[in-house]
Amino acid sequence: NAILECFMNDQVNDKRQIFSLSLNFIDRRLNSIIGVIDSLNLETTKYKKQNLIFTPELQTDNALSDIVKSGDESLKLEIQLDIIKSLENSLKIQNNFSLLPFNIGIENSNLNDLILLYNEIVNQRTKLLAGATKQNPIIVQLNSQLEELKINLFKSLENYKSSINSSLIRIQNFKNESQLLIDNIPEKETKLRSFSRNFEIAEKLYLF
Repeated sequence: NAILECFMNDQVNDKRQIFSLSLNFIDRRLNSIIGVIDSLNLETTKYKKQNLIFTPELQTDNALSDIVKSGDESLKLEIQLDIIKSLENSLKIQNNFSLLPFNIGIENSNLNDLILLYNEIVNQRTKLLAGATKQNPIIVQLNSQLEELKINLFKSLENYKSSINSSLIRIQNFKNESQLLIDNIPEKETKLRSFSRNFEIAEKLYLF
């Protein structure tokens, strides 16, 4: 009985040593895997922040939508630019004071007000010339007003053109940035998938 008891105690001690070694091994592996998971979490978050990539598919769709909207906005501005250039040319080739086209789609209230005022004075001058000479003091005064309005119109046209061109440059830069984002997303998405795959492996190993 004493021999049998001694033998059983030896077996228990052997098993305890093995179990202790196994538990220590598992604890070390768990701590190591937790460290890997934490590190992957930090790396993924850091990479997303640095590259501004969070939901690649959604960001690609948004970027494409932004490019389409920017294209529409550019087209509207280019139409405005074409109208402005045509109006400016009409004003330049005037030999005498004549009416300017109005309500032609110019989206600038100040410019529209100037054109309206210019046309009103031109009409007033035309009516007066039906019964007066060009030397008439009122005609001379209206001529002066029209000359001044012409100068203001040219300035307003130039300012509006400058504003449109600035907007076109800004839109083009935005389109370029959106296109660059779309071009770079696949590569960055691959890197994110690599993080995700490594995280999944570490998580499964941890659960195991």
